Amino acid sequence: MRSVPRNSISPPRVLTEHKQLGLRERQRAEVKYDNLIASGQPTSDFEFEFKAYKLEEVKEALRQLFHGKCAYCESRYAGTQPMDVEHWRPKGLVNENGQQVMKPGYYWLAADWDNLFPACIDCNRAREQRIPGQSQPKLLGKANRFPIADETERWKDRHSQNN
Repeated sequence: MRSVPRNSISPPRVLTEHKQLGLRERQRAEVKYDNLIASGQPTSDFEFEFKAYKLEEVKEALRQLFHGKCAYCESRYAGTQPMDVEHWRPKGLVNENGQQVMKPGYYWLAADWDNLFPACIDCNRAREQRIPGQSQPKLLGKANRFPIADETERWKDRHSQNN
């Protein structure tokens, strides 16, 4: 993925301003997660429906920032498919090598401008695809994967990183 100067497009207000949906969702999700912990329930029970990152204002800013191209393969998605708003660090859960590493994922980054990218469906979603010259289909697409070199360094919750 190529580096893009994110300061060339202002982050959408819906994600950054105090009483807008993005920050309100984050606060509600954090309270819900904290209440789950306080009640002794497993964190894997955490569920939250995020909406702010799906808003047209966010999609339009991502389209402008990436010139209508997928952040991964740089293909123009507009003519063949809708744009997926990709979470670089997955919000719901993290899988590696077919194993669940973390649930929830990086939920506190669900509406963080620096965690969002436009992606075509093939790059964003895991699905088997035929590769020329290979006899068996291969599972491709980022989906909920977020590999890191040292699993002990993974941020496990919002308190383990500097926000």
